[in-house]
Amino acid sequence: MHKRYLEIGPGNEKIPGFETFNLEEHERTEGSTPTHTGDARSLPFANDSFDIVYSSHCIEHIQWWEVEAVIKEWARVIKRKGNLEVWTVDGYKIMKELISLEETGRINQKFKKKWQIEKTKGDPYLWLSGRLYSYPRSGEYDSNLHRSVLTPKFLIKCFKNAGLRDIRLMDRSEVRGYDHGWINLGVKGTK
Repeated sequence: MHKRYLEIGPGNEKIPGFETFNLEEHERTEGSTPTHTGDARSLPFANDSFDIVYSSHCIEHIQWWEVEAVIKEWARVIKRKGNLEVWTVDGYKIMKELISLEETGRINQKFKKKWQIEKTKGDPYLWLSGRLYSYPRSGEYDSNLHRSVLTPKFLIKCFKNAGLRDIRLMDRSEVRGYDHGWINLGVKGTK
């Protein structure tokens, strides 16, 4: 039987062997030409279509009140015994760094001044806020802005409520595409 793999929200480099799904060209700020386009909140695929659904740094662009429903939607298109793999910004880690900065005046993570230096001007508070909320690329309300703060326990709860099992946190070595570094949070579940 033919195996199908789907990447939701691909970056500029497609993962070999994966079909890709992204916003229409006029709505997205980056990414290569996808195989399929539309709204990730309502996928245009039949139930049980894919063996793996993978998404890296896309779910945080969904409104916070829609995240759980979107995870259910993504799980809907996974075949029985197939996997959902979601990578996102680890809001818990960043909030811990913000608390450390507030309480001690320092952050524990390596502060990479090159990341958005023109916007942060080297200020660690602005740098951490930028990691949490992102920044507009094409205008104040563009698709690059983060609309959800996600933590490990919340994302695991969303996977459970979507009916997935064998849910676990993923190791950064399991990233299939671009590794976003220390801010990465990955969760995997099986249908």
